[in-house]
Amino acid sequence: MKKIVIAFVLVILVATVSVALLTRTETAKNKQNGNDTVITYPHEVLLRVGETKNIGDLVLTLESVPEDSRCPINAKCIWAGRVAISLIAREAGLAKTLVLKTDDAPVSFAGVLLSIANVAPLKEMGAISSGQYVITIKVDKEKVGSIDTTGKTGIVGTVKIGPTCPVERIPPDPNCAYKPYAANLVIKTAKGDTVKTVSAGTDGAFSVLLPPGRYIIENAGTRSMPTLAPVVVVVNTGSLTRIDLIFDSGIR
Repeated sequence: MKKIVIAFVLVILVATVSVALLTRTETAKNKQNGNDTVITYPHEVLLRVGETKNIGDLVLTLESVPEDSRCPINAKCIWAGRVAISLIAREAGLAKTLVLKTDDAPVSFAGVLLSIANVAPLKEMGAISSGQYVITIKVDKEKVGSIDTTGKTGIVGTVKIGPTCPVERIPPDPNCAYKPYAANLVIKTAKGDTVKTVSAGTDGAFSVLLPPGRYIIENAGTRSMPTLAPVVVVVNTGSLTRIDLIFDSGIR
């Protein structure tokens, strides 16, 4: 009888410790400013210029507000205008500078959709200083086909362009190194059907969620130069395929 009681107590203790550890692990992933928070989507976060905040593993920094063409509340305009912001997004070693606009569709980054939900203060006659802006960013999970956004199935990569100098030098000149390129890319199926278009940031980084499969990445630009040879990419279930793309500048 004593053995049965002892065994029962041990089972209870192990179960209690296991639940505690699981709870700690789950809440630790969502720690912010020393507090445990449960993140639900869609989620909104308020940012001032220069401010950084975390949403789980996602880190957002409001870099600047380069455009505010809103119609003042005490004026009559033929166009409502818009606000554009420069937002730095980081997650799992991937960093990208995004441009969000109030009149544009949400921007995709690492399995989430980012958009401007609200801009404060309201615009009146006269300029608003950068320190006055409070931007509400909406963060929502991206749903693309059969993609599990938790597994982040898709493609992440960088785009560079080169050569950047007409003559290759020995030893190499650092000023002639290949440079990040903000390219527009089109992603197609193996049969040539367009699946998605994506733009690389000024740092050359890009990311896109895709169902598992075989894809072809091509240059979406219409100019004859620079060029990009089609690149075949295989996306596996539950993982991000990382690639580096090189555009030929045509400089010789």
